[in-house]
Amino acid sequence: MKLLIVDDQIYVAQGLRFGIDWKAEGFSEVFIALNALEARTVLQKNAVDVMLCDIEMPMENGLSLIRWVREQKMPTRCILLTAHPDFQYAREAIPLDVTDYIVQPAPYAEVLRVVRKAIQECGERVRRQETSPAGEEPQKRRELIEGMALQSWLVSRQQAPYRDVLAAGRLPAFEDEVCLAEICILRWNTENSWNSDTLFYAMKNMVDELFAACDCKAVLAELAPQDYCCMVWGETAPDAGSAAKQYEYLCSAFRLYFHGEAAVYLLSPVLVRDLPEAREKLTAAHADNIARRGVVQICRGESAAAGTRAAAGAFDSSEIARLLGQGLSTQAQARLFGRLDQLLAEGKLDAAALRGFYQDFMQALYDVAEESGIDPKNLFDTAGAFELYRNAAHSVEEMKTFLAYVCGQYEGLAGEEGSRRIVLKAEEYIKHNLEKNIRRDDVAAYAHVSAGYLSHLFSKEKGCSLKEYIVRQKMLLARSLLRTTALPVSIVAMRVGYTNFSQFSQSYKAAFQCSPSAERKATEQEPKP
Repeated sequence: MKLLIVDDQIYVAQGLRFGIDWKAEGFSEVFIALNALEARTVLQKNAVDVMLCDIEMPMENGLSLIRWVREQKMPTRCILLTAHPDFQYAREAIPLDVTDYIVQPAPYAEVLRVVRKAIQECGERVRRQETSPAGEEPQKRRELIEGMALQSWLVSRQQAPYRDVLAAGRLPAFEDEVCLAEICILRWNTENSWNSDTLFYAMKNMVDELFAACDCKAVLAELAPQDYCCMVWGETAPDAGSAAKQYEYLCSAFRLYFHGEAAVYLLSPVLVRDLPEAREKLTAAHADNIARRGVVQICRGESAAAGTRAAAGAFDSSEIARLLGQGLSTQAQARLFGRLDQLLAEGKLDAAALRGFYQDFMQALYDVAEESGIDPKNLFDTAGAFELYRNAAHSVEEMKTFLAYVCGQYEGLAGEEGSRRIVLKAEEYIKHNLEKNIRRDDVAAYAHVSAGYLSHLFSKEKGCSLKEYIVRQKMLLARSLLRTTALPVSIVAMRVGYTNFSQFSQSYKAAFQCSPSAERKATEQEPKP
C-alpha cells in the first residue's frame, strides 16, 4: 500500500512521516506533498491507497484537492487534517466520501486509529471487487489485489485480505507449500528511468513467464521501492534448486534488459502460514549481503553471524586516530579499505561485523577529537553527509563512501597549513554573515571543528580572540558604510548585526576612538574632489 501526506507545514508533514512506523502498518511507500499541486503530481504517478490531507493550505485547500481526486475516479481513502474544527468543513466533506476528520495537534495513536479505519475500508473495497464478475475486472487490477493480499500477510500478518482472495481460488491455502523469494534491486548501471508502477509490472511479467514454463503460478508483492517478494506454487512447490535456476535467469535478464543488478534470496518449500517468519529470514540474508553482490541465494534459516562478529575491533582504532590527528588521511583511508577487503575475502564480514567496524571507526573519531579539534557531530551537519552517516553500515560500498568522506575532512589537518585552512574557512563564514548575530558555535560548525579549538587557532593565527575578530570585521564594514553611503546610522548598525544602537556605538568608539555619528559628520565635512 502507499500513503500520501499533504500539509503546507513541512515540520508537520515530516513529523507524520517519521513519527509513525508506516511499514509496520503495511505501507511500502510514503510520499510527502507541501501543496495541492505537488499532491496531484504524486497521485497521477502512483496508486495511492490512503491520503492524509490538510484543509487549510494556500492557493488550493484540501477539500478542493479531494474533490479533484473523486473527479478522477481514484479509489484513494482520504482523511482530513485541520487545526480549526469547523462544522462547515465537515458538511462539505460528507459528499466527498472522506474517511474521517482529525483535529490537529493529534497524538500519533489517534492518527493510526483513523488510518487503520481507512485500511479496513480499502479491504472492504477489495472484497466488493472480488464478488463482482471476473470478466469485469482488468488483469492488472487482479494482480494488484493479489499482491496487496500477500503483502498484508507478509508484512502486517493480516490474514483477512489473503483469505478473501484465497476464497476466490486465486491463492494457495495456508497449509499449502510454496516457494518464497525476496528480489532486491541493488543498483542501476545506467540512469534509472523506471517509475514504481511500471517497474512492478515489468518484474511481474518476467516472473510469470519464468514459472509458467514450470507449470507454476506466481504472485509478486512490493514491500518497498525496488524490493519485492514473490510466492510461487503449483501442484507441488518448486524445489529450491529448480527455483534458483529460474531466478538466475531473471537476474541475467535484469542485467541485460534493465541495466541493473539484482539479488534474490529464496526458501522452498515453506508453508503459507509460515510466510511472515520466512520473509524475515530472507530479509536478514539480504542484510548480510554487505558486498551487495548480485547473487541467487538459497536460505536455510541458519544465522551466519555467530562466527563473524569477532570482526568488530578488527583494526587498531588508536592507529587510525593517530593518522587522522596528523592529517595523514590518505594513509588512514588506505588502511581501512584494505582491512575491509581482507575481512570480506576471508568471509569474516557480515552485517553484524560491519556494524562493529563502523562503531570502532566512530570511536577513533572521538579519540582524535581533542587533538584535531574536529567534533564528529559537526561532520554530518548537511543532508548529504548525514545520509552517508545513516547508511554507512548497510554495505561495504556505502561504508567505503562514508570512510572516504570522513577521512577527507582531516586532509592536511596537521601543521601550520592545516590550521590556516581552518581559519580561512571561519573567515569565509564571518565575511558572508556580518549582518547577523554571529555565534562562535555557528562559525565552528561551519569550519567542522570544536568552538574551543577554533578560538585557540584564532589566538594563535590572528593574535586576537574569535569574538574580537568578529567585532573588528563588523566595525570595518560599518565604517565603510558610514563613509560611502547616506544610510542612517541606525540602519548601518542593523546592517552589521546590531539591534541595540547604544551597544553598536560603544563598539564603534572602542574600535576607532570616535562615535559613528562623529564619523559620519567628519565624512560630510571633507572637501569634495
